[in-house]
Amino acid sequence: MKAIWIIISKNLKHQLKSPIFWLILIAFPIAQLTIFSSLFSTAQVVEQTVVKLTQLYATDTVFTFDRFAIIVLGQFFLIGSIIASSYLVSEREDRTLMRTFTLPLTKAQIFSGHMLSLIMLLLLVITIIMIMGSLLFNVQWSANYLNLFIVTVLCAFLSSSFGFFISSVFKNGNMFGGIMSCTVILMSFLNGDMTSGKLLFRNSDFLTLNKWITSSYTGLNQGLGLRELALDITVIGALGLIFAGAAIALFRKENLHE
Repeated sequence: MKAIWIIISKNLKHQLKSPIFWLILIAFPIAQLTIFSSLFSTAQVVEQTVVKLTQLYATDTVFTFDRFAIIVLGQFFLIGSIIASSYLVSEREDRTLMRTFTLPLTKAQIFSGHMLSLIMLLLLVITIIMIMGSLLFNVQWSANYLNLFIVTVLCAFLSSSFGFFISSVFKNGNMFGGIMSCTVILMSFLNGDMTSGKLLFRNSDFLTLNKWITSSYTGLNQGLGLRELALDITVIGALGLIFAGAAIALFRKENLHE
């Protein structure tokens, strides 16, 4: 356990000292919410806003600010996983994955340490975004904090597993960052996040991780319980396990002493 905590502590210190971490993962989503909040506050009627707000594709309710905040949250689950996982790629690229440590470590300990540090970083980022969203913009994430905690942990697990899996495929940091960024943008379009809820084609959102993350938070925002969110939660958990299993399989094949 001590060895695992050494890895977690090392990764957290590296990420938290980076200005990119705070700029992109904290300042940027808050700036997005601030800009969009001004559009909502200055418009008395939806049609008077600069941005055309269309009806949600799945309901008869308008595209509310809370809905936009949930979309931002879903995007930064994935963006956070990119930035946090890029550290693993850089260690692999520099061949320092094992040399950093003086204690003898197994692959299981290394994997557990990195995976837990990814989850903890994402939980920190998402918690800050949610707190700032509530305090500054009165976003109602959920009336049930236990349900909110459970869904947030599951979404962090899914995003971390996805990031770890993709990072295990690449040994080049630039290629990893470019492909992951394009993947997140593509999933946002397929989910209708950038088109006011309008899908590129029928059921295109089912090809994304965003759908299940935003759907679960939308349900919480609407007062639904875990029983009503059973499908979303099950899919999130299952996808997280699939990506984690794939990441483990790839990680076991690595020669960490290269």
